[in-house]
Amino acid sequence: MSNTLAGRTEGQEGQVLIAALGVAAGFSSGFLGIGGGLLLVPVLTGLLRYPIERAVGTSLATVVFISLAGVLAEWEVNGAHIRWTWALVLGAGSLVGTALGARI
Repeated sequence: MSNTLAGRTEGQEGQVLIAALGVAAGFSSGFLGIGGGLLLVPVLTGLLRYPIERAVGTSLATVVFISLAGVLAEWEVNGAHIRWTWALVLGAGSLVGTALGARI
């Protein structure tokens, strides 16, 4: 296992671990419909020793890419299951909630 220090994974082994974590998060999001953060935050904090703030921030940033991949895959397959009006309203509410939550 590669050395971890202050939340930084070094070496090829660490990069492979991070890539595998990304695959697992994407799979859980696409197949199970759960957020990748369910996997990302515990692994980043427990196994890779990231500080909780960095793990949560990293997880939130990856959600953008995981979600975009899921939407594009759904759209390519059929697209009929996406309710764009609801998605926009939920997205707007999430932006407000995120702004408020980040201040607490």
